[in-house]
Amino acid sequence: MPKLHMTDVVVARLKFNGTYYDEMTPAFGLRVGKNRKTWFVVRGRERLRTNIGQYPTVSLADARKEARKLLTQEPTKADRITFDAAYDLYKEALKSKRSGPNTITSGCWINICSRRWVPRSSPTSPTRILLRSPTRLQGLA
Repeated sequence: MPKLHMTDVVVARLKFNGTYYDEMTPAFGLRVGKNRKTWFVVRGRERLRTNIGQYPTVSLADARKEARKLLTQEPTKADRITFDAAYDLYKEALKSKRSGPNTITSGCWINICSRRWVPRSSPTSPTRILLRSPTRLQGLA
């Protein structure tokens, strides 16, 4: 967890992978990876890491401003969503989307997705059969 006095020149010359924190702004840092450099801020008691942007798209000055603004706000955890709820949202989005002449219609996508993604909840589902008793497989074969 090295601390640096970050300037534009210092940030541009960082080459080694790692996490570097700024001396001027608390809980603000830069994560250097193989292909990119990402600004972040660590907030709250849970120490939630919030990404601000990537260098050089977001400059050091802009990232510091955003970090100061984020540090004054209370962190919120992202809402988690179940697969079924996400699948329902996806089906609704497909229904509202217009398809062009050379695309698969939304009805076809819904059929494809329901066959491939949605787990079957019938009593003869393979996962339920295996969980209940392996001997029931013989009767289905």
